[in-house]
Amino acid sequence: MDVSIIIVNYNTLKMTKECIDTIFKYTNGLHFEVILVDNASEDGSKDFFGKDDRVTYIYSEQNLGFGRANNLGYEKSNGRYIFLLNSDTLLIENSVLHFFHFMEKFSSDFKIGACGCILVDINLQQIHSYGYFPSVRMIFKDFLVYSKKILRIKKGINEQLVFNENGSIDVDYITGADLFLRKEYIENLSTFFESDYFMYYEETDLQYRMAVQGYKRCIINNTKIIHLEGGSLNTQEFKKKSVFKFYNTMLPSMYLFLNKNYKPIRKLTYLFAFNLLVFPKILLKKMTFEERIKLISLNFKKNNL
Repeated sequence: MDVSIIIVNYNTLKMTKECIDTIFKYTNGLHFEVILVDNASEDGSKDFFGKDDRVTYIYSEQNLGFGRANNLGYEKSNGRYIFLLNSDTLLIENSVLHFFHFMEKFSSDFKIGACGCILVDINLQQIHSYGYFPSVRMIFKDFLVYSKKILRIKKGINEQLVFNENGSIDVDYITGADLFLRKEYIENLSTFFESDYFMYYEETDLQYRMAVQGYKRCIINNTKIIHLEGGSLNTQEFKKKSVFKFYNTMLPSMYLFLNKNYKPIRKLTYLFAFNLLVFPKILLKKMTFEERIKLISLNFKKNNL
């Protein structure tokens, strides 16, 4: 088996079906399997996908979150490569084959452990596709971008990607929406996804551990995938309904990542910059006075762990 495609579904029957349909419409030229892990959906997904012969269907009796659900799929996988694909994505070409050919050609020589591509929205405009590990430098860079937007200064806001002769560019981490991994390298890590995370920072943690082992992560430029941004976990709706709930979930994951992976001095330096430049911006978001107090209390508690 060449590639195991793992999708996590949580109450997104229609969207997940459309994602799977595009996989089988465009993917050819290699042997692949689709493993669908269902996080206790209550929208008819169990009855529907349980009868879909195209997929290996795994139903969890509880919502395990992104990382732990992917762990279930990983345990059942047979491919030499693992392709994590969000249920709110749509293939528009044979992206899986592009990833496969790239890794087959360059992975061994350059020790590339994972690749992804530029994600686009429904209008084919580039959206968030990769990121950088938490650092003081990135906090100041984000603060500068934020300040330019406030002042309506457009020049220099968008990062320009410069791809190398292999058609790739190294990044710290690829978003979990389209993460193509070499299984052989993953098996050299202590675990796949850490079980302590429920939502956010799981893929950051995984790829940080890959970086420690010397495995590169990169974005390739010869394919694109549509990402409907947050539909698989209703993230955008989640943010709109309650900014507080979003940050109340995200912040503990951030602190978990820092505590697991950074030495004390590096962690404290980052947190100083975070609390100086980022946390005040969070508190300006739309939320009630009580919610602001709760976030301040949460952040204070985490800072003193």
